[in-house]
Amino acid sequence: MNKFILGLSLGVLLSISGAAVFASETVQSLLVPVTFEKNGKPVATDPEYGVLNYNGHVYVPVRFVAQAFGAAIGYDAEQQRVIMKDRFSDDLDLFDPKYRGVMAGNLIVTKEGDHTKVAGQLQMTQPSIRTNSVEGRLTFYDEQGKLIGEAAFQGDAFGSEPVAFEAAGAGHFNQYASVKLDIRKVNLRPIIADPDPSEPELALNQIFQIDWNQVNQIEIVEPGGKTVTMESGHLFQEAIQHLQAVNIRKKVDPSVPVGYAYTIHLYAGDTRYTYLATGHLYNNQQINYGMFFLNDSTRALDQYVESVLK
Repeated sequence: MNKFILGLSLGVLLSISGAAVFASETVQSLLVPVTFEKNGKPVATDPEYGVLNYNGHVYVPVRFVAQAFGAAIGYDAEQQRVIMKDRFSDDLDLFDPKYRGVMAGNLIVTKEGDHTKVAGQLQMTQPSIRTNSVEGRLTFYDEQGKLIGEAAFQGDAFGSEPVAFEAAGAGHFNQYASVKLDIRKVNLRPIIADPDPSEPELALNQIFQIDWNQVNQIEIVEPGGKTVTMESGHLFQEAIQHLQAVNIRKKVDPSVPVGYAYTIHLYAGDTRYTYLATGHLYNNQQINYGMFFLNDSTRALDQYVESVLK
């Protein structure tokens, strides 16, 4: 009976960083066509991964297996070590103070040529959907608190279970003393710190403080720059109704995910009022709810804007 070997032994093929690492002895083996299954579901493999049969033992690419089960994996070429970490070996203890809906950890930081490679795990604490896209950056510091390196990462399959991610940065910073997590976007929406947590609860028309009857033009702008301009008609009236219905309350827990990203400009005479779905309350003429609770009205506004911009 074939033995399914996940560890390291003589002749095991390590698919690490695109390089094949073999033991010092030469062995003869056969490529075997196998499929992988995780918890009853098939797992697709990359064509570059091969499975070997040597002396009745099946050898699988450890990198593929580790990542399929959400573990972080790295290869230390200097020490000739394969390093694996999962949720049980260390806590996911890295948080971004401005967005605590994401936690990361179990970092494996190794040199690779002129760069440093970072592997780790990331988990959503309150995922809005089953799979979420996350963009972020890890910054590394020495014992004196000096920045010595940074590595950006992004992925589209994060949820309530730890998922492996990888990043890379220029230079060598594997001998770091501390690291910080900066979440840049969640589901394509920018995450920006609240400039004034002491702001009270506000209603949208309290912020605009305008006579809605004086609004004669509306512009809806998506992050990519597409703009829809309305001066009258059904869409214009529907936009006004949605905006009038929105009430904004400050979040107690800033980890609650936020929705679609867009900007709305309302023109009343010579004044332009701006609703920033990704910005902040800069003055009495601008508002966002990136750090505010969503409710049925704000979600209805999101859905309306999405339909207009299609």
